[in-house]
Amino acid sequence: MPPMRLRWQLTCASAICLRLPAVQVLMLALLCTVRGELPGAALVGQLRWLLPRSHVVDQDRAEGPLEPLDRKALLAEHRSTLRNLRQEAGSKLSDHELLAHFRAATLNGQSPAQRVKETAAWRHANGIDAKMCDQTWLEKERQLRRVLKCDQLGLDSYGRPIMVQRVGAWDIAAVEKAAENIDQFVILNAMVCERLLRVSRPGHAKDPRGIIVIMDMKGLAMSHLSTKMLFAFSSVAQTLRAFYPDMLAHIFIVNAPWLFSALKAAIDPLFTAKTLSHLHMSSCIPAELGSQKKHLPVELGGERHHAFPYDETVEPAL
Repeated sequence: MPPMRLRWQLTCASAICLRLPAVQVLMLALLCTVRGELPGAALVGQLRWLLPRSHVVDQDRAEGPLEPLDRKALLAEHRSTLRNLRQEAGSKLSDHELLAHFRAATLNGQSPAQRVKETAAWRHANGIDAKMCDQTWLEKERQLRRVLKCDQLGLDSYGRPIMVQRVGAWDIAAVEKAAENIDQFVILNAMVCERLLRVSRPGHAKDPRGIIVIMDMKGLAMSHLSTKMLFAFSSVAQTLRAFYPDMLAHIFIVNAPWLFSALKAAIDPLFTAKTLSHLHMSSCIPAELGSQKKHLPVELGGERHHAFPYDETVEPAL
């Protein structure tokens, strides 16, 4: 790529980022964070979009727009490597967790064993498994989902949990208050990931790790611009990238303002086509999820009435 063109793309992306609500930038950061693909540099303090790594670990075995990654086939393909990784790291993580860290580490030029060891140490230090059995912590996680207006609403046709989040309807003051204790805020967001990973899936599911996310941006305004939120979600992003990689199968952005489309257009050249294939923009219910209307709220064109987070008189799922 010619240097002048590259500099223009970087300048354009940076300029748009400075003018957009922080949450919009964070949504794209989430794409690289959960997929495990960074734009060549970590998100630290501020977002600097640099050249992406071009190396891709495995080609997603996908025949259609929402076809799942066949992790069972990948486990068989990498069985020997994962067995050696388990022995080297002394890990008790599941095979699918090891596979996720192996894919993320290879993609980002890291040591898979080191990633696994750091994950095990972080989980132990923060008592993640104990917290997932502690009713006090589970209630805190549930209340965080109420503040962030997100909940899991059923499974898609491939058995992956569908997480719906009303970003545009956030009460910014409430989100900032929830993030005042940043360590707890990060842990509670990690517990949301834990909850999704522990959702029961059908035996035929090829992808027992991936999730579908629908983010409703209706109501997004400049009031969403918050330095405190940017710092808080940057901290969350670093934790999810390190300890919960390779979870996001697809993300659907609905009811997004035109500036969001402008940002995506500006940074498209900085990401691989594979990564961008997981990001979809729509004005209503994603057509690809039409078969799952019974799980989706009527506000998104589905058939489900009185569903949180659209009906806030209803409690989030236990």
